[in-house]
Order: sequence, then C-alpha cells, then structure tokens
Amino acid sequence: MPYTSVNGNMYSSISKANIIGLRLSKTDLATFLETYPTTLHEGVPGHFMKEYAAVPPSILDDTQTLQAWFRKSHDYASGLKPKKTTR
Repeated sequence: MPYTSVNGNMYSSISKANIIGLRLSKTDLATFLETYPTTLHEGVPGHFMKEYAAVPPSILDDTQTLQAWFRKSHDYASGLKPKKTTR
C-alpha cells in the first residue's frame, strides 16, 4: 500500500482497491464526510481507519480542492507527536 508520511506519521494512503485515504483532524474529518458522498477509508477490506476519509471519485479531477485537503491532512499529521525511528 503506497502512503505518505511526515515525522513517521502517515497522512495519506492508497488502498488495494485504488482508493485514496486522507488522515484528518476530527473537525476536518466531520466536514469532509458531511461535504462529500464518502465514508471512512477502508485501507484493508473490512478494516476502516477511524481518522481517515476515503476520497470520492467526484473530487479527483478537482486538483485545487484535492490539494487543499491534502494540505489539511499534511498539516494535521505534522502536528502529531513524531514517531521514533529504529535503525
């Protein structure tokens, strides 16, 4: 599963079903789910990710809107406690 992360915190991913999921704050997640015809992101079949919204096909071509939501997702993950790396 391809994903993006910042400071060890994942903020977007693409499921095996080729659906993009964005990690959002509680407020942004509620707004996203109310604004678009979508649900929580199902990263693996049967496993819904509680902080992630599935990006509906209707906004995939709207790059400005999609970019704004990716920015919110990145900003939220950037504010989370960094995860330790193992080397």
